[in-house]
Amino acid sequence: MDGVRNRWPLYVSLMLALFSIHQLQAQTIHLHVDLTDAPRNIYHAHLQLPVHAGENSFVFPKWIPGNHRPSGPIGGLTGIQMQAAGKPLQWQRDSVEMYEFHVDVPAGVQTLDVSLDAITMLDSAGGGGPAASSNILDLNWNAVVLYRKGARSDDVTFAPSVTLPPGWKFGTALPVAHASGDEVEFAPVPLTTLVDSPLIAGVHFKKIDLGKTGETPTHVMDVVADTEADLEMSPKTLAEFQKLVSETGALFGARHYRHYDFLLTLSDQVGGHGLEHHESNDSVAGERMLLDADS
Repeated sequence: MDGVRNRWPLYVSLMLALFSIHQLQAQTIHLHVDLTDAPRNIYHAHLQLPVHAGENSFVFPKWIPGNHRPSGPIGGLTGIQMQAAGKPLQWQRDSVEMYEFHVDVPAGVQTLDVSLDAITMLDSAGGGGPAASSNILDLNWNAVVLYRKGARSDDVTFAPSVTLPPGWKFGTALPVAHASGDEVEFAPVPLTTLVDSPLIAGVHFKKIDLGKTGETPTHVMDVVADTEADLEMSPKTLAEFQKLVSETGALFGARHYRHYDFLLTLSDQVGGHGLEHHESNDSVAGERMLLDADS
């Protein structure tokens, strides 16, 4: 009995620690990405992370969709600053794991403010080449997030928002909560969904309905291009894309998504890639793909 009594404080401490971790994971991380410097291939992000007093450890996504190696673009992560209650905090990179960061948080602080930049000149969704040009951008959220070490991505909730370059239009599978001018707020989603839902935007943008009127789920194509002329699609090409949607429905007999966005970037200026996601794809093709029959 004495042994049990001696271990009781340890059990209580362990349970309190587990409860504290669960509470932190259940809280929402607010993420805002300023994309107004996208033409220079710089994305500015600000995160509000729930924390507890003492050492806190956060990680940058290491494994990302469509990549078969730990290729999270850590080399493009820069400008990290951490603050609590308006005061700067010293942070440290882990001595072994380059994707991990440590910071000591003062007592009484519950929110950590983190600012960071993503340099996207050499990485586009894990592929080579820039992610943006003077007219278009491709935002993969894994390049601008940190989250608590050890947390399951399904258990971490993000409330994302963006500031677009003036006048740019966007496409994404993420549900929009509010949009006003160049400011867009999305509904809170798990980190799994966030990283699996890229956003494209551009000066020259077109949304094309690929489904039948009133059909559920909806299927649209969001296209951004280097020039307005590149957005033109012939009736024959449109009919082929619409047939693709109907044929997949006939083949599989079910839709495993709420809606589907074909995200298509037409450019000779950015890095090429093609990734399938749950409720969208993210494909880059040549600038004249819709204009040249051979493309």
